[in-house]
Amino acid sequence: MSLTNRLLIKLRLFETDFFAWLCYLFIISLFFSRAGLAISSVLLFAHSLVFYFKKPFKVALQPIHFLLFAIYTAYLVSVLFHAQNLNYGSQLLFKNAVFIILPLTFIFSKELSVKAFHRILLLYFFLAVICVSINTTDALLHFNQFLEDVSNSKNIIPIIGPAHSELGLLSTVAFILGFYLVKGCTNPQLKFLLFCLLALLFVALHIIAYRFSLITIYLIIAFYGISELVKRRNIKLAAFSVLAFVVGVYSFALIPSVKKRLQNTVSDLTSITEHRNPNFQSVTQRFLAVNCALEVVKEHPWLGVSPVNTGPKMQEQYKKNSYLLIPENRMFIHNQFLYYVLCFGIPFGALVGLLLGVLVFKNAYTNPLLFWLLVPFFFHMMIENTLEKQITANAFIFLFLVLNRKGKSFTL
Repeated sequence: MSLTNRLLIKLRLFETDFFAWLCYLFIISLFFSRAGLAISSVLLFAHSLVFYFKKPFKVALQPIHFLLFAIYTAYLVSVLFHAQNLNYGSQLLFKNAVFIILPLTFIFSKELSVKAFHRILLLYFFLAVICVSINTTDALLHFNQFLEDVSNSKNIIPIIGPAHSELGLLSTVAFILGFYLVKGCTNPQLKFLLFCLLALLFVALHIIAYRFSLITIYLIIAFYGISELVKRRNIKLAAFSVLAFVVGVYSFALIPSVKKRLQNTVSDLTSITEHRNPNFQSVTQRFLAVNCALEVVKEHPWLGVSPVNTGPKMQEQYKKNSYLLIPENRMFIHNQFLYYVLCFGIPFGALVGLLLGVLVFKNAYTNPLLFWLLVPFFFHMMIENTLEKQITANAFIFLFLVLNRKGKSFTL
């Protein structure tokens, strides 16, 4: 074989495989490197453009692309109209560039191979299990201190992986993905390994007691179970399933860390209804932050206050009504949908929330894997600014775009 032919073969392999390897780097960076996440996304974009212009093909724009472009355009226009905060606005535009870069990447890139798609899902699942397992081991090694921190509603700092709020979401997505991997796997040995890792992840999440993960997983198990029982219409199976679910929930609630988390959550919730001191109560502080943001929205209902002014405006409102919170506990709004309302006004925020909901739930029958993986993101947006955080925003957009292409039928 001539040198020219060898080079041509290597070039073809580079074209087909390098994009997949960049996707693997992107997944690894989700768990271990914010800098790697930014670098890999830019490399993915550059790779897709280079090989698109080399061999152009007909591109297909989808609703998710238009929605992401619209959100970024709203940021751009808002920043330009608030030039007095141009430095901070430039930071926001840079941070949210993922709303442009990743959609364009998948618009101009060719389809991933089935093998590469499976490897992306497996890699994501394995890395989530590794991160959660290591952090759970660390919690067990310092269990008394860990229980005290849970009781006091303190944030548990992971020794590996992203922050706990981000890792909680990523691990919840991993649990659902693991279920689908086990369900779709045709290799007996791999199926057994995946099942063991899924069980390990499930138990580890209980020991480490991530509140969002546990609540979301049990809600999804309940929703999924109900949907399956409705399809089968078997009364005996339904009764047995309900009994097994109740027994399982009760059994896992006896784990000390879960028990402490439940007690802490109940105490936190009752502090709202009983009007107790809200300081150092995580749920109560989030509830009051929502009230504070709504007061600001009342003053700027149509166009919002712009992302560059959300922090100062909320602090001004806290000065008018502190809700008995000391300065260090006056939290920023933790709700993605309300955040968009605060930034851009009620019409835009409501439209984004509606379109996101439609895009997620329209996949319930057409692409079940995508639907179930996006449900935790949708729940997370109700309690966090999911799309304002680098890790969770990149995970949401990347998984949506990849699974929107390849996830409609899944066997491993």
